[in-house]
Amino acid sequence: AGGTTPIGKDAPLVILLGWWGSTDRSLGKFAQLYADLGCAVCRFSAKFSENFIGGPTRRRTAAALLSAIESRFRAGGVGGGGNGTRPSRLVFHVMSNNGAMLYRAILDTAAIGSDRRWAIAAARGVVYDCAPGPLKPGIFLRAFLASRPPLAVRAAVFGLPALWALALLWICSRRLLRRGLLLVLAVVFACQASKANTVSYFRALAEDPTTCPQLFVYTAGDDLIPY
Repeated sequence: AGGTTPIGKDAPLVILLGWWGSTDRSLGKFAQLYADLGCAVCRFSAKFSENFIGGPTRRRTAAALLSAIESRFRAGGVGGGGNGTRPSRLVFHVMSNNGAMLYRAILDTAAIGSDRRWAIAAARGVVYDCAPGPLKPGIFLRAFLASRPPLAVRAAVFGLPALWALALLWICSRRLLRRGLLLVLAVVFACQASKANTVSYFRALAEDPTTCPQLFVYTAGDDLIPY
């Protein structure tokens, strides 16, 4: 989902990457703040299937977003400065982990393909809004509920812990210690994998090749990443 708030082709272009479940209407409030400052805005909110399935899917989403920005720039639909075929002045405003992970994919896509490197060269600033945060299952579930998924989807997600509980009861009732040990090891492995993914995620953002100024904004009022 996404949209644009055009101002003029010479205006800086803000790429607003929304949180999981954000709508064009909710992002429009932030877009208006930038528009009042004389900036053009391209707002985009990645769906779960576009951002959390895996790295290749996330990079395809990033590549499609950059292609759409290029097309709209050539058509005069968005700002970005410069007289060429691509924007030359970009500001990224990334919200929560959904926006930060997509921003990371944009960096990866721009670094891999020479036809996308303009996104790195044009960056003039990055605003991290309640991001990045740890990739913990608890944060994922709270973000999932905040996105207001259909009842059937919620039932499927919360049915998994119930299956784990039933499996544990079955193991304990039969005193199958070996299987019980494997279950405990699986839980420990999942926790360790979450920590490893968080470290890798933070390190990738820290190695940002743009070298432009970055602003990190956190608020205690955020339910997911309040620090």
